[in-house]
Amino acid sequence: MIYCGQLKQSTAVTKIIGQLFDFADSKTLLSDALGGNANFDPTDLTCTLTKGITQTTLILSKSAGDNDMNLVSGGLASLELTAANTDTLGDLIISLENAVEGSEIIFPCSFKFDVVAESMWTEQKFMRVSAAKAVGIWQLKAGTENTYEILDADDGETVVLEATISANSPVIYVVKI
Repeated sequence: MIYCGQLKQSTAVTKIIGQLFDFADSKTLLSDALGGNANFDPTDLTCTLTKGITQTTLILSKSAGDNDMNLVSGGLASLELTAANTDTLGDLIISLENAVEGSEIIFPCSFKFDVVAESMWTEQKFMRVSAAKAVGIWQLKAGTENTYEILDADDGETVVLEATISANSPVIYVVKI
């Protein structure tokens, strides 16, 4: 099982998963074995979504709406998850297997995500705040004495976050992201 990071609860998202391998030898990347996404049919796969003790079979498609899956490159695939797929806090496991015995295309695999509350600090939010604090442009927010707007380092205009500096300790409190 491959750990793939965190997802926000009840939030639709498209994630890159992989690497996916060909069933024939379990070494060749699936994208190479099939000659790319054009020859990939996600309905040849069974996708099981496990949330806690509840299992659901997702109906995969290329572009028909919910739960789209496409090969990208390097054995990776994009997988669309709906808000309903991510509605339960805790472990979320996606397992891929072959749908039809005798016409196997994928070496069975599983991917694990942690579904966290939207208000919880995710890895992505932490990295964004850390980068903004390190390289962003700090300016005093108009009408305040100790609240700073930290601007995107690239454009110098977009407010990435607001922070208040503690008067009593060397602590920076993030007020708004």
